[in-house]
Amino acid sequence: MSKRSVGTDELEERDPDRSSRTKQRRRITNSIDGLSDEVLIYVFGWLDKRDLAICQAVSQRWACLSVDNQLWKGLADERFLRRRRDFLTKVRMERPNDPFYTRVGDDVTKSENWKGLYKTRQNWEEGRYSRTATVLPTHITSHLKKEIPQPLIVYHADLVFTVEYGSELKSWKIKDGVLDCVAASSVFGKLVDDSREDYATAMAISDSPTPDPGVHIVLGLASAGMAVLRLVHHEDGSYQLEERLLLKEKYIRRKGVIVTANEISHIAFTYPYVSVLFERRIFRAYRLEGSEVRIQRRCELEAYPLPGPITMDIRSENGLPVATILYPCRHLSGHWSLTVEEFYIDGVTKPMGLRYGREGSIASDWSTEFEANPLTPSCISYRHPYALTTHKDNTLMLYKVYPANGGYFVKDTKLFGHTSGVLSCAIDRRSRAVSVARSGEIRVWDLDAEFGGKELVLKGFEPSEDGNENVAVMGFDDDKIILSRRGMPGAPRRTQILVYDFTY
Repeated sequence: MSKRSVGTDELEERDPDRSSRTKQRRRITNSIDGLSDEVLIYVFGWLDKRDLAICQAVSQRWACLSVDNQLWKGLADERFLRRRRDFLTKVRMERPNDPFYTRVGDDVTKSENWKGLYKTRQNWEEGRYSRTATVLPTHITSHLKKEIPQPLIVYHADLVFTVEYGSELKSWKIKDGVLDCVAASSVFGKLVDDSREDYATAMAISDSPTPDPGVHIVLGLASAGMAVLRLVHHEDGSYQLEERLLLKEKYIRRKGVIVTANEISHIAFTYPYVSVLFERRIFRAYRLEGSEVRIQRRCELEAYPLPGPITMDIRSENGLPVATILYPCRHLSGHWSLTVEEFYIDGVTKPMGLRYGREGSIASDWSTEFEANPLTPSCISYRHPYALTTHKDNTLMLYKVYPANGGYFVKDTKLFGHTSGVLSCAIDRRSRAVSVARSGEIRVWDLDAEFGGKELVLKGFEPSEDGNENVAVMGFDDDKIILSRRGMPGAPRRTQILVYDFTY
């Protein structure tokens, strides 16, 4: 027996209030649709992320309005940005003369995609990411004739820069986690004569704004040469490496005696200033002025660095450029300490003469015992006001520098959590740090613990059985973490780039 359809008139006869309710519902719907986009966006601003997801399924208009950039800016500010802004405001009021906190910005102030920023920050907090691994071509890593003091791989602005031994500087674009070479340039042949073997020993990229568009790179060479290049991104999408400046240092002054210049061991670059260490001992600072370079300062380190990591940085202090050098040094008492020296890069002002650190015990055989000591730092990273060292005893040492009474007060604390020796670390501009251990574990630290920062643990990679591989943090930003891995099983002389992407 077929069912008889019931008409609208018959339904209204059975339920007289049905007609009035239907008309009222239509009037409510029409009244909401009659609101302007600005009013609806204001109303949506009171909703959370889940409610906005429901609104996207109502209609095409609501779907467009619920992804408005200003709407997600408010959500991102409420959940992620306000804590740091309130923290900085509080610290600035408590320390009005602090040269660090008075110049730090309020995190992210401009963004073209606030919803994407919200998603990325949420992935960081929840530890969600995609990982890809790329083995660099053989010709980049198979011709190494000796161990280079530091990995010549640097990550900057979604680009990876690599230097082939005795050959080329190459720039690689990260596309879906895979490296794609977009530009290359060879500068070594123009700097070295036939009588001296040459290869790149240091590389630095400037984070500061430059008058010319593009990414500025400085290379230091074993022949005491220095090259400044610029990576230009053209409108057609292509990249080009341009040579801006070539410098060859023939002589340096060591203990008052002029001697032949040897390799540049470390370099730091904040446009237009470049600070350089020759042979881990002789310090020079330069200023780039167009196609010329001017020497700003010459001096020697006050102490002899022990075999181990050295880090350099350049920052602004009361409007003046300051170069900072951190290194381990030894004492006659049989101890070592992490030493910090800072210099004004103006060629006139005397060094600040700051020296501080945490001491560790070593025996009379300096080189052997220092390297074998579990307290010996395996890596040093510095971003004012934080210095971070990694150690073989599964810990990190965090130093924080406070200006006080015309000098500095240094506070140090240990960071625990890794289950094996820590190999490398890096600090970014937002006071976050990334460390990687021999077991393949990656940890992300929020160094500003005063405003409720928390630790994040990531599953990195499967370590080799012999434990001889060398893993280093090449850099990270709001979107990615980049690691380099050498000494992999079956490919001991090849380099693997690991990309951890939080924007997936």
